[in-house]
Amino acid sequence: DYANRQTSLTADQAYLSSDGAYHFVVSAKDPGAPNWLDTEGFSRGVILMRYDGLGAAEIPDEHHPTAMLVKLSELRASLPADEPTVSPQERADQLAARRRHVQRRENF
Repeated sequence: DYANRQTSLTADQAYLSSDGAYHFVVSAKDPGAPNWLDTEGFSRGVILMRYDGLGAAEIPDEHHPTAMLVKLSELRASLPADEPTVSPQERADQLAARRRHVQRRENF
């Protein structure tokens, strides 16, 4: 449900961290991280990253995506120290904006 849940982020929507990386957090529960992706409770699925408009034909090895399993209680320690927290009200506002954009795009 991409209209009512944060199941995807565009480059314009995603938060670029101070270390120059995008840190996406895939979780059923909102941890308050900027780039949280909601699993909607599914325990299995597919993650797709699309690279549009790259200046080079290849991505350097050091820029390849990596993944790691982290307990929510330890998440903050694995993110940059200055990574902001998204409050429940800020997340609700983001989701409301998503709904409006989908409604506009789908002519609801």
